[in-house]
Amino acid sequence: MKVILLAIVCNVTLVLAQTGWILQNSGTSNNLRDVQFMNSSTGFISGDGGVFLVTTNGGINWTLQQTGLGNLTDVHFLSGTFGFVSGDAGISKSSNRGLDWNSVYFGNDGAFMHFVDQNTGYKITYTFSKTTNGGANWQQTFVFPPGGTTRLVYLNESNMYCTGWDWVMMFGGLYSAKIYRSENGGANWSVQYSSATDACCSYVKDINFQQTTDGFAVGHERTANYFYRSSNSGVNWSKTPIAIEMNSVYFASVTKGWLAGLNGVIYYTTNSGAQFISQSSGTSAQLNRIYMINEFTGWIVGNSGVILTTTNGGITGFSVITGEIPEDYSLCQNYPNPFNPMTKLKFQMPNSGFAELTVFDALGKEVKVLVNQQLSPGTYEVYFDGSDLPSGVYYYRLEVNTPRSDKSEHPSQKGNFTQTKKMVLIK
Repeated sequence: MKVILLAIVCNVTLVLAQTGWILQNSGTSNNLRDVQFMNSSTGFISGDGGVFLVTTNGGINWTLQQTGLGNLTDVHFLSGTFGFVSGDAGISKSSNRGLDWNSVYFGNDGAFMHFVDQNTGYKITYTFSKTTNGGANWQQTFVFPPGGTTRLVYLNESNMYCTGWDWVMMFGGLYSAKIYRSENGGANWSVQYSSATDACCSYVKDINFQQTTDGFAVGHERTANYFYRSSNSGVNWSKTPIAIEMNSVYFASVTKGWLAGLNGVIYYTTNSGAQFISQSSGTSAQLNRIYMINEFTGWIVGNSGVILTTTNGGITGFSVITGEIPEDYSLCQNYPNPFNPMTKLKFQMPNSGFAELTVFDALGKEVKVLVNQQLSPGTYEVYFDGSDLPSGVYYYRLEVNTPRSDKSEHPSQKGNFTQTKKMVLIK
């Protein structure tokens, strides 16, 4: 039977030459709680014991400052010099990149906050309050049920979200994980998600939105851990069990996102959480907060002063894009092409088989084997790093050997498949 190959769309993007997540030197062993970057160079971190860290070179060097403000849970800067931190001692602001701090709210019910500009801001724990004069005065607008909140997310006046739990003093205490939404600037909050009420402990830990429609969250309900997803601004939420309790979720696009949590575990998805793959963090410390500035560059902070960074989304080797069974075999053209020094290759298999993806130079000499193993049906992507090779023309070849006797195979695609394409490395 003649094999007809169907074209596939290759939505891939250039990344820089780096492997996975890399540890950066924080200069402290204190637990780090929050991280924010203004761009690829300027970033801020807050942590326990009043620790505040600043970098202006992407984290190659961090300047450690002791603020004396108690444990800091949240950091939010509006520019490279002006911003806020919050925590046990309330909320403070700095106009000189953290060298000096002035209190704008004193009290332990301002642990999480967000400022729209230098005047308009919000704070939340068991109450929600707003300021319109930079924190000189605060107006309480809402009181949550007994329990607590774990994160505040501001998209606009009509889309504000917070996560947490509520608690009822009954039979030793009953808990329910919660996601709340406000559509009127925090004057009122409605419950968007509520878990079954049960014994300790249940809570939604973190929430992240792409645009105003696609929401993602992580949490824990009694003895199980969950990833939550909404595609209609949080009106409905689906939940998927995950193995590890996660503290933070961040999506750089509707499809690509990361989870980080206990034991140094990082999960990555390219299909909105339908599937997750583990990424190596190089640490067993608890990870507390993720911040990505795009699909490839970002940071994670955690306990014991851990700072991780990536410039390729944490991807190493090759990963499954989707487990859906494609119609035909196909090897996609690499992107970018020409490239320097990294490029991404993508291929799909309708059947299980032993796959080999190999790179050759212009003379036909084998340069690197990228894939050499048994694979299930699906679509895969792999990075090729040509940093140790000279400029020139290279070829990459996909060979798949599928046993003809395998009854599980796609009926139109049995036997062997081979395809070769050309790529150009320019330095």
